[in-house]
Amino acid sequence: MAITNAGDMLYYLVFLIWFITALLVHYFMKSFSKPHHSTRPISNPPPPSPPTLPIIGHLHLIGKVLPKSFQTLARRHGPLLQLRLGASTCVLASTADVAKEIFKNQELNFCSRPEFGSSEYFIYRGSRFVLAQYGDYWRFMKKLCMTRLLSVPQLNMFAGVREEEKIKLIESVMKCCIQGQPCDLTTEFTALTNNTICRMVMSTRCSGKGNEAEEIKELIRTCLQLGGKVSVGDVLGPLKIFDFSGNGNKLKSALLKYDRIVEKVLEEHEEKAVKGNFDPNQRKDLMDILLEVYNDPSAELKLTKKDIKSFFLDIFMAGTDTSSTAMQWAMGELINHPTAFEKLRDEINSVVGPIRLVKESDIQNLPYLRAVIRETLRLHPSAPLIIRECAEDCMINGSIVKAKTRVVVNVYAVMRDPELWAHPDEFMPERFLEGSGQRIGEHQMEFKGQNFRFLPFGSGRRGCPGASLAMLVMHAAVGAMVQCFDWKLKGGDEKVDLSQGPGFASEMAHPLVLYPRPTKIETNRGTYVCAYIYKNRKNLKLVPDHTMNSYNSLLSMINISLISLLLIIFLWLIIKTFTKSQLNQLRFPPSPPALPIIGHLHLLSSGLPKSLQTLARRYGPLMQIRMGASTCIVVSNANIAKYILKTHEIDFASRYESGPNQYNIYSGSGFITGPYGAYWRFMKKLCTTKLFAQLQRFQHIREKEIEKLLKFLLMKSSREEQTCDLGKEFATLMNNLTFRMTMGKKFSENGDEAVEMRRLVVEIMAVAAKFGVNEVFGFLKNVDLFGNGKKLRETISKYDEFVEQIIKDYEENDQINGQENDDGDKDPLEILLETYGDTNSEVKITRNQIKYFLMEIFLASVDSTSAALQWAMAELINHPQIFNKLREEINSVVGLTRLVKESDVPNLPYLRAIIKETLRLHPPNPIIHRECIRDCKINGFDVKAKTKTLLNAHVIMRDPDAWDQPNKFLPERFLVNNFSEDFGQTLIEMRGQDFRYIPFGGGRRGCSGATHAYLVMESTIGALVQCFDWKIKGGEKVDIGVGSGYSGAMAVPLICYPITHFDPF
Repeated sequence: MAITNAGDMLYYLVFLIWFITALLVHYFMKSFSKPHHSTRPISNPPPPSPPTLPIIGHLHLIGKVLPKSFQTLARRHGPLLQLRLGASTCVLASTADVAKEIFKNQELNFCSRPEFGSSEYFIYRGSRFVLAQYGDYWRFMKKLCMTRLLSVPQLNMFAGVREEEKIKLIESVMKCCIQGQPCDLTTEFTALTNNTICRMVMSTRCSGKGNEAEEIKELIRTCLQLGGKVSVGDVLGPLKIFDFSGNGNKLKSALLKYDRIVEKVLEEHEEKAVKGNFDPNQRKDLMDILLEVYNDPSAELKLTKKDIKSFFLDIFMAGTDTSSTAMQWAMGELINHPTAFEKLRDEINSVVGPIRLVKESDIQNLPYLRAVIRETLRLHPSAPLIIRECAEDCMINGSIVKAKTRVVVNVYAVMRDPELWAHPDEFMPERFLEGSGQRIGEHQMEFKGQNFRFLPFGSGRRGCPGASLAMLVMHAAVGAMVQCFDWKLKGGDEKVDLSQGPGFASEMAHPLVLYPRPTKIETNRGTYVCAYIYKNRKNLKLVPDHTMNSYNSLLSMINISLISLLLIIFLWLIIKTFTKSQLNQLRFPPSPPALPIIGHLHLLSSGLPKSLQTLARRYGPLMQIRMGASTCIVVSNANIAKYILKTHEIDFASRYESGPNQYNIYSGSGFITGPYGAYWRFMKKLCTTKLFAQLQRFQHIREKEIEKLLKFLLMKSSREEQTCDLGKEFATLMNNLTFRMTMGKKFSENGDEAVEMRRLVVEIMAVAAKFGVNEVFGFLKNVDLFGNGKKLRETISKYDEFVEQIIKDYEENDQINGQENDDGDKDPLEILLETYGDTNSEVKITRNQIKYFLMEIFLASVDSTSAALQWAMAELINHPQIFNKLREEINSVVGLTRLVKESDVPNLPYLRAIIKETLRLHPPNPIIHRECIRDCKINGFDVKAKTKTLLNAHVIMRDPDAWDQPNKFLPERFLVNNFSEDFGQTLIEMRGQDFRYIPFGGGRRGCSGATHAYLVMESTIGALVQCFDWKIKGGEKVDIGVGSGYSGAMAVPLICYPITHFDPF
């Protein structure tokens, strides 16, 4: 084996020596075969060139910092010289006059850009906008950038996005201030530009874990590192087919990953467009615009998906590090020049003032800030080398430049030319002010390349299309950093190291790591510092300077005080527990041993219904538990449920509000959670007689929304291996249905209002579901230690504003039309507003009660019904025999030519049995809440007034004493022929009259929307079984684990592949 390896090494060594020898012989033969120089002058000489070495050419003359090396060569050999870098020949231009010839006099001849580096490994080769040859594609994309993608109106639409990201930058730096930690401005500025670009491109931030934008950011960073490296082919042309360094394959692999992620994001945007979830007049991100052009059959040029992906790659690669690097240089120069720093801060304070943040709209009034940015870009241009390709032979500065020659304009050297700039290597922003003696012509402050002494973004038609965006971001960010913070160097250095990093780019050699401190502001009340951003995130808060100095001491005092308070509370509760009277003769339900303060919380796991089931097996069907400060009784069988829901129905006709509801602005106005009384009885009557009395009139709405869902799934099915999140789609279906039924006059085809309603309701649920501190420490109910109460109030206030506007629109519409409609033509919101205005109404309802009623409808109907639909589909997919039996029933009744309808359901008993069995195993509300109004006895035990009552429907409907094989999915148990005698026909009605089956509760507090839920579930499941076969992502069966908490939602999203079986359209 060793001999073989040695032989291989010898073979490769001989081959390498032979190959290099062949190259050298070829080079010398080529040199000697050149004709001898004539004594006559050459009429069209090439540009001058330094002496070269074989193979590498002039690479030995190039240092690590490429622009500086080129500047040194130009000073020695002239403003236009020819260089050979390995196998590549290029012409280097280093003065404004030569740049003007290239960018203006012969612009069309230099409108193309060459490919270089590892470009042969770019999977988008031929589709790149930045490197595209000058032609139809490039002109079309340039026009699209200037008129739509990066136009002034488009940039203005995203001003709010840039403002938000600037504020996040300030908050991040402020955290470093408070913690006394150094701040890496390199990282902060990169995050700012990354997030701004991501939100403009695809409406999502890059910061965070587990999202596509974050992955794209990391892949772009990899592509920038690899793409900037010079491949072997640039040094040894014949060896370009060999990827010795491995950079080519690494780059290709990274780009393929990028391609897959962007393809997924594109599909999500396409689905959004198919569903019509956005208003044509609302803000569109760049992806939306490009997809519009992609789908436009009348477009001037047909774009491909490859073109779109490549364009975004160019935006990320060109826009991220360039702007963040420029901002780092600006801060570095300002810190090294404290006079300029203070002058800029004085200007900001005089124009903006000390109580709000500098904004983009202030920039035009801040000439010194603009001068600072321009001077930074002059000294440290983001793209110090501009590369073009000559289209055909031409004369530049008296020398001939051959076609296909790469031309490099060293703008770094141009903007430091001592013949054009006084003190060119010094940071002097004043040179860009109008009153400066260093006039730069009429375009003194112009940055788009019309003055050829100042070319930070190139020039001509190939100049950077994103220059305006970059300038907006840089001005606002640098202005805010100067306005809000003082800066101290890490390590005690007096000045920032402004050394330039290696390569093409102009990055700093070392990260810019500084210690920030809030700005001190002198007022007539003393010295203050900028310490916090208000809730509106636009204004600054000033606090006394000594407050920040004693911040750590204050924190320590707070911690000690809090610990002491908790110890006192703990001791008080222990004493209270052990000093309870032992003489109490009341007989309470059995209860497990409790711990101080938390009661039985330690016995409850994340799945509450199952935890209570486990306890019930040990302590009986009626037990008492204490969850923190709240005492509850738990009911776990049908006989005791009958006591609660029928025998003592009036005693348990109220419900209680849970969570931090003292912060609910509608507290006390609820219908579903309201106490039993005049208001509740009035609303119940209104629901049954008017609001939801004629569900048949909403049939067309249900059918239309189900058809919309089916069309979306058919589109998914037409694309090979396209998954679908059924939970998400069912939630959209139910949300649109609920919105159209309750306030249909405000429902637009794009569904904007419904989407906003869903967003607000989900936000409210997320906060309200959190365990309020009052549940554990009842006496601390007014102390919002965890901030949930504050969050709830803010979130409901947003909802209130949204619904108030809808109500006003309804009222204005009624005033304009001035017509009376029958109740059958009115939606529920119209009926509620009519009742609100009726002076003769039995109960006078308020606007808050209307708003809360609408919220409760969304909270109660959307997620519960969508969860039930998911469970039904999961059980059917896991039981293919039942699935096929249902499809056969549908085909026999409906036929093979039309879609199943609501009117078919009475003739589909097996479909109805499946829905009933799904609700038995997976009730939408597995825990039914009640509150005892007065003292009473249940099953021989005393129950005190105000005791919270939990009926565990999950356990009751899986009771082995009531159900045969209770944990199995057996729809046949609900067919008429399979009823046990004692079930009777009442089971079919599903109204809670048989207390073994209570998916929607029972009695007068039973769910008012149960009938509607059945109609939706039966029609939707019937259509999905009729039209599709289903395959599970990542397995043969659905994981039917139950999620945490009170709800009966699935633990894992139901992700499926729909396969078209029947297309009814």
